[in-house]
Amino acid sequence: MEKNWFDKSAEEYKSARPQYPKELFSFLSEQTAGHGLAIDCGAGNGQATVPLALYFDKVVGLDVGANLLANATKAEKVSYLLSSASHLPFEANSVDLITSASAAHWFELEKFYDEVGRVLKPGGVLALWTYYYMPKVDPKIDSIVEKLLEVTLAKYMNPRLEWVNSQYENLPFPYAKEKKAFEYSITGDFNRFAAVLESLSFVKTYTEKTGKNPLDEVRDELEKLWGPKEKERKMTWDNHMVIGRKPIP
Repeated sequence: MEKNWFDKSAEEYKSARPQYPKELFSFLSEQTAGHGLAIDCGAGNGQATVPLALYFDKVVGLDVGANLLANATKAEKVSYLLSSASHLPFEANSVDLITSASAAHWFELEKFYDEVGRVLKPGGVLALWTYYYMPKVDPKIDSIVEKLLEVTLAKYMNPRLEWVNSQYENLPFPYAKEKKAFEYSITGDFNRFAAVLESLSFVKTYTEKTGKNPLDEVRDELEKLWGPKEKERKMTWDNHMVIGRKPIP
């Protein structure tokens, strides 16, 4: 079921979604024996693709969303391809690292893993990570957002998001699996916080089906707790990674 839920709002997605911590990419570099070619599947706007170029000679970001790739961040050693994760246009045994940041749960996993096994070098690394949808801000604010998710939005969540809920613990994986966690924080005002929530796939599904923004149910309450809308607060995400290596014959 590979689909990009965010292609229609590529610019909004790029400005709203969090980045990933620098430590995550240095960790990946330490895990890989070779640093020739890395590919990032479900690259979106290049949030994970570009940082990989600090450690690899060549990085290719792939996505099925043409608008997202058109808005992707450009960088030296980085290129983008309009391509599904089910068909990786690379030679066999040619790739040192394959990543997917908050996208693997949308892939046709069996086909993706077949392609991973074909293009990864023996000993090459596959790393998939995700983060929980709602950033941690403040216990009172977090409680309201959690209730919105559990009561109003739950039935609009795609079943595949259960893999996100499990922190990818239950995501099928083709190799012996290790887990790693990273924390990432930003500061932003209330509008930045709201934009993060409004960029989520199940929020978009709710809006498409009902014609309403679900955040409007709790916006007044959230704004009251937030304080002045221009006040900046810390927003924190936990990133959960599963990582493994293609066996060496």
